[in-house]
Amino acid sequence: MTGKLRASWSEQGKDAKPYAYAQSLEAKPSQGKGYGYGFTGPNPNLKPEFAVSQEGGIELGFLNDRLSIDATVYNKETRDQIVDNLRASYGSGFILINLNGATTRARGIELTLNAMPIQRRNLSWDATVNFAHASAKVISMPENLPEYYSSDTWIIGNIRNGVSQGASTMGLSGTWFTRNKDGELLIDPTSGLPLTDASFSQGRYDRQPDFLIGISNTLQWKSFSLSALLDIRKGGDVINGTEWYLVQRGLSPRTLDRWEPRVVKGVLRDGLENTDHPTPNSIVVVPALNNSYYLSMSPEMFIEENINWLRLRDVTLSYRLPPRVLGAKSASVYVTGTELFLLTNYSGADPIVNGNTAATGGGGGIAFDWGNFPMPVGINVGVRLGF
Repeated sequence: MTGKLRASWSEQGKDAKPYAYAQSLEAKPSQGKGYGYGFTGPNPNLKPEFAVSQEGGIELGFLNDRLSIDATVYNKETRDQIVDNLRASYGSGFILINLNGATTRARGIELTLNAMPIQRRNLSWDATVNFAHASAKVISMPENLPEYYSSDTWIIGNIRNGVSQGASTMGLSGTWFTRNKDGELLIDPTSGLPLTDASFSQGRYDRQPDFLIGISNTLQWKSFSLSALLDIRKGGDVINGTEWYLVQRGLSPRTLDRWEPRVVKGVLRDGLENTDHPTPNSIVVVPALNNSYYLSMSPEMFIEENINWLRLRDVTLSYRLPPRVLGAKSASVYVTGTELFLLTNYSGADPIVNGNTAATGGGGGIAFDWGNFPMPVGINVGVRLGF
């Protein structure tokens, strides 16, 4: 048996993007061309971002290292985070601005198990299991601001990537359904439809998964090798904006019963909603005769909670050719399949979605399903040569 303990403390700084502190000119394609300021304004008071991290871990090996365990716990606090492209007051002459944002704390644990159950001359089996659990929370907001949000994620109704003090950095803010003290939907007594808040607030939703697991196996027999990678996710919310869009336009199978009368479950906002005897809603709505039923649907109805998946990321079968074949020092042929199957409780095409690009930064548009396509199935055949 072997063992090792490790611990570390570090502090890293991060500067802002070029021209974040002072105005810069850019070429204009408009009539007359010339140069002018862009959308993003400068911030001469911008400070560098600093992150302080602590990490500890242990490594254990058994049976001549045929079985090993690596465990790591970490804590990272980031202060004066540089947040790009926040909405600015139009009175400033710009649309976006960069600011020093919240203080956040990220914590997590990572476990790696390596095993060699079989190790013989012509047969071997290597297996690796990775487990990761992470969470991040906003500790404080600058200037006591109630919310920060990324304007680029405001794409699915009134739901966006917004953060506030004490909430997850992967949370959502929006104009949520109005509820009484018992959590029941409040219904408009004139239309029979649910009411929503007029102002944005942090919801109970979190796009951060509970944990992730990766399982890889490699089986070798003589000149053949077979490897596969399984990906498992537990928890985390996904907003199905694609389905919301289709329902609003009557293009989803969920609208096929539009001629069926129904009563939205909730209580009327008639002044009695927070008493011990609120008035149950009894107003009948026929969606085909009242398109407000679909048009007033909040995207909150399409947030799918606790999404899980099991997917086969890739599997590769290869054959090692005899030495000096094709004039190479080593040679092999292989066939690889990617994204061959997916098991999930998500109703959309694929829960691996992003409503924006990685350039958005931070939590960005992760888990925003807005016209996203599923991960494609792929088959690759190739030859590897070594000289």
